[in-house]
Amino acid sequence: MTKLFDRVAEVAAESSLESTSTAFAEKRGWFEVKLMRCNKDSMPDRLYHRRGVTMYVEYKREGEVPNRKQLKRHKEIRAHGIPVHVIDDFETAKLVFQ
Repeated sequence: MTKLFDRVAEVAAESSLESTSTAFAEKRGWFEVKLMRCNKDSMPDRLYHRRGVTMYVEYKREGEVPNRKQLKRHKEIRAHGIPVHVIDDFETAKLVFQ
């Protein structure tokens, strides 16, 4: 049962970071789309646009890294010239969404 509660806390922490970072980005003029369902697996969590710039963002718990499938998808997206950022803390979010 403890593992379940730990996992719930982890998801809540990631979700809180995602919400806070998105609010910060929107205040700076970024248009955001949450990718809920997609025909490709392991897509990043959100897509952001501002002044002709498009980028994907993968949110992770602090210290967590993308899994192998996610890294492969990130590489594929970057090969098309679209940046992918991994954010695991609010300080990183502030740098990405300046």
